[in-house]
Amino acid sequence: MIFKEDVNGLRDSSSPSKERLTVQWLSQSIAEIRSELAELQGTVGGGGSKDAQFRNQLLEDLSTLRGEFGTAKLELESLRSRQEKTEVLVRELQEEAVQSADDIRRSLNMRHEKHVQQCGVL
Repeated sequence: MIFKEDVNGLRDSSSPSKERLTVQWLSQSIAEIRSELAELQGTVGGGGSKDAQFRNQLLEDLSTLRGEFGTAKLELESLRSRQEKTEVLVRELQEEAVQSADDIRRSLNMRHEKHVQQCGVL
């Protein structure tokens, strides 16, 4: 790279070699700037690319979680519905059992009373 003294020396002189050196200096400067810009883009772009990949992965994971949550909610509603139906059936069976027990007691009492009447003993 050409230093400040070289640039000042080129300014003071006027010749075809001055123009050639100026063009050469500008070309080198542009090449260095391009190189540094490429490095910066690689650093920023690489990080940006990683950030974009990470963000995309997070969005994908979030979408998956939302789907799984929706499925879990539906399954929970289904379980609640089945539980309510089961509770209704259990209550109905309990009522039938109580009714059957009452019917059996009445039937036994009636038989007992008939038997007592037939035997003539009170």
